[in-house]
Amino acid sequence: MKTVKGLLPWIIAAAILYYLFTQYPPRLILKAINYLNIPLFLLYAILYFLFMWLTDCLCFSWLLTRFGYPTKTLEVGPSRFASYLLMTLHFGAGQGALAWLFTKNRGIPFFKSSSLLLMTSIVDIYWTVTLGFLASWWVPLSVRGIDLVPFVRLIWGVASAGLLFLILFFKLPIDWHLIRWVRTRDLFHTFHEARLRDYLATLFLRLPMHLALNSVLFFVALTFQCSIPLKTVLAYSPLATLVGSIPITPSGLGTTQAAVVELLSDHLSGALLTSGWLTAGDLIFYMSLLFTVSNFLLKILTGAFFVRRLSFRKTIVVEEVA
Repeated sequence: MKTVKGLLPWIIAAAILYYLFTQYPPRLILKAINYLNIPLFLLYAILYFLFMWLTDCLCFSWLLTRFGYPTKTLEVGPSRFASYLLMTLHFGAGQGALAWLFTKNRGIPFFKSSSLLLMTSIVDIYWTVTLGFLASWWVPLSVRGIDLVPFVRLIWGVASAGLLFLILFFKLPIDWHLIRWVRTRDLFHTFHEARLRDYLATLFLRLPMHLALNSVLFFVALTFQCSIPLKTVLAYSPLATLVGSIPITPSGLGTTQAAVVELLSDHLSGALLTSGWLTAGDLIFYMSLLFTVSNFLLKILTGAFFVRRLSFRKTIVVEEVA
C-alpha cells in the first residue's frame, strides 16, 4: 500500500505527460532542439539553478541566525544541495530531509527546523498568490475566454486573511488551553517567536527567487529564437506555479507544463513558428519540459554528490572519535 501511495504522484505525472504528448508530438522535440541555442540554454539553466540555491541559502541562514542558531550562508549550502535529491521525488520529502540535516549538522531540534521551513513555504505560497494579484491590475488575465481576474483577487484576499490570522493567532493575549498547547509545540516555534518585521524580512528575502522563477520562460524562449513579453510571463507564471504547487505530482511535473501551455501559448511569437510545422503550444510545452528536466538533472547530480560527501564526512568524524 505504501509503495502504491509513493508511486501515485509519478503515475499522475506520467498520465498528464502522456496526454500532453498526444497533443504535442514528441517527434518534434528533436527537430525543435535544432533551433535551440544550446550553450546559451545551458548557461542560463546553470545560472538559474545556482541563483535559486544561493538565495535559498541566504534566507535560511538569516532565519536560523534570527531564531537562535547562528549560521553562515555557505554553511547551509551542502545541506540544501543534499536535500535536492529527495526534492526531485517529492517536495515534502526534500523539505523533511533539509530539516533533518539541520538537526544533524547544526544541532537544531527537528521540529524547530521544520517550523522554519513551514514558515518559508507559507511565505512562498503567499508571494505566488500576491504576484498573480498584482499582475491582475495591469494584464487582463484570461484563458479560453474565461476571465481569471476575479478568481485571482479572491484567492489573494483569502490568502491575506489567512496570513493575518496566522500572525494574530500567535500574538493575541488569549490563554485558552488549545491555543496554549499549539503555541508551545516546536513545530510552531518560529510563528510564536516571529515578529511582524520577521515576516516582512522573509518576504523580502524570498522575492528574488519568485521573480527568477516567474521569468524563466521569457529567457528560455530567447534561447529558441522566440519571445514572450516579459510582463505577460510575469503575469501568468504565478498561476502556473500555483497549479504546479498542488501536491499531486513530483515537483509539479506535468501539471506545470499543462498550465503554461494553456496560459502562454497565445503570447509566443518568433520565426520558428512561421514555418507551420510547429505550433506555439508545441514549443511552450517543449520549452517548459526541457527546462524542468534540466533543473531536475542538476538537482539529482548535486544532490547525489553532496549526500555522498556528507556521508563520507560523517564516516571520517566517527573514525577520528574512535
